[in-house]
Amino acid sequence: MVNWSPSNVSLDWEFTCGFQEVQCLFCQMLLILVSYGDFT
Repeated sequence: MVNWSPSNVSLDWEFTCGFQEVQCLFCQMLLILVSYGDFT
């Protein structure tokens, strides 16, 4: 698994999106969940 950190999450996201669309969708969902988590 990939350890996501605030400093390089965007770079890892772009890298992953370039090679695996399924994982990209997972990353997008993860980022969305994190975003909503900040509001709750």
